[in-house]
Amino acid sequence: MMEKRFAALVLALLLAVSAGHAASSDAAEFPGHVSGLFGFHEGIARYCDVNGMYGYIDDHWETVSRAVWQHGEDFRNGFARVYRSIAYGKEKYGFIDAEGNAAVDLVWDNAADFEEGRAAVKLDGKWGFIDTRGNLVSEPQWDDTTWPYYFFKDGLARVHRDEKWGVIGLNGETVIEPQWDGMGLISEGFIGVRQGDLWGVIDLEGNFLSDLQWDGVKPFSCGLCAVERDGKYGFIDTRGEIALELQWDYADSFREGLARVKKDGRWGFIDTRGVLIGELQWEDADAFSGGVALVSRDGKWGLIDSRGRIVSEPQWENRDWTIEEGFAKVSRDGKWGFLDLEGRIVSEPVWDWVVPFRDGLAVVEKDGKRGCIDTQGNVVIEPVWDFIDPFSEGLATVMQDGVCGCVDTAGNVVIRPSWYSISGFHGGRALVCERDQENGWRSFLIDRQGNPVS
Repeated sequence: MMEKRFAALVLALLLAVSAGHAASSDAAEFPGHVSGLFGFHEGIARYCDVNGMYGYIDDHWETVSRAVWQHGEDFRNGFARVYRSIAYGKEKYGFIDAEGNAAVDLVWDNAADFEEGRAAVKLDGKWGFIDTRGNLVSEPQWDDTTWPYYFFKDGLARVHRDEKWGVIGLNGETVIEPQWDGMGLISEGFIGVRQGDLWGVIDLEGNFLSDLQWDGVKPFSCGLCAVERDGKYGFIDTRGEIALELQWDYADSFREGLARVKKDGRWGFIDTRGVLIGELQWEDADAFSGGVALVSRDGKWGLIDSRGRIVSEPQWENRDWTIEEGFAKVSRDGKWGFLDLEGRIVSEPVWDWVVPFRDGLAVVEKDGKRGCIDTQGNVVIEPVWDFIDPFSEGLATVMQDGVCGCVDTAGNVVIRPSWYSISGFHGGRALVCERDQENGWRSFLIDRQGNPVS
């Protein structure tokens, strides 16, 4: 009954203001007609126009780069990766800086984002590295690789040539000659390496910490490295000595000071001394994150804390909990709700779908309509909308009957639904798109009251 009264109130409000919003003829049009605006990253957002071309704006809504790119990625570490097609199925990649200048010319067949002032680039089937001025620091000579792709971390990058792995430094200098059949991730100054079927561990000077004797090794974490031999797992320390005996059927790297282990079909966790936290009792388990870990029993999932205490009994159907702002979305009997990290149910699983919390509110859906709840589980926006975007600057875009408006955190209609689309607010302004019967689509900015602004 309350939902019906609220829906009637919304409908009455829409009818009352249907005479039209403030005239938009004086608004300064956005460069190009925008069909999509992506989120801001490093103070710059990319957009896509109605022709499918990409451009960029800054957080003052000023043009950084007009829509001249056939694709553009978000800014990362001061640069955005862009490309143009030069022939069917053939693109050339480059980078622009935060002023929209071409920092790296579009000459590469592929490219990865900058990390530590270096980006991997591909030419004629080989990969190399450039600096932020576009200068080569390592000539294209490295073969294709699957994940993890080429990148620098702590001044080092793994590289692959003629089926052998090695390591180079920031200026392209050889740190470890490409000589290994396999190579793990660099961690805590050590690398797992493989020759034939056996693995060992070396330091960054290429010296063996542990000889080629293992069936598998994992990256160092908390000063320990998980190793496998004859189907049993244990851990070695930074001296290469066995610190925790090989007794587990499986063991993972440490996360937040605890490692997953498995024995006789049951999972548990150990600390860096090898002491079990709780019991080996779980059918499955995920690594710790944020002080809690997912565990399962009888096909249901629950939570334990870092002492092994059960926070929430295994009773939930979903494994992907997507914990945000201290709350996890959980599912039971096909319905969704929320749980806090102390195991309290803040919203019973009564919703058809939920979106994780953001700024203290979560979008929920029931019978095809969406609303919002707060962190106490109270419905603050009744589910009457066809769609709700996450809140930005206290306002959320809502859609009803194919047109968009905005509501505040109390559910009040601040901008009546009348636009084809509304982006999230940034700096007190949002980008809207409307249909102009004479000129087709056009896009411009509005303020928090829905008034066009220049």
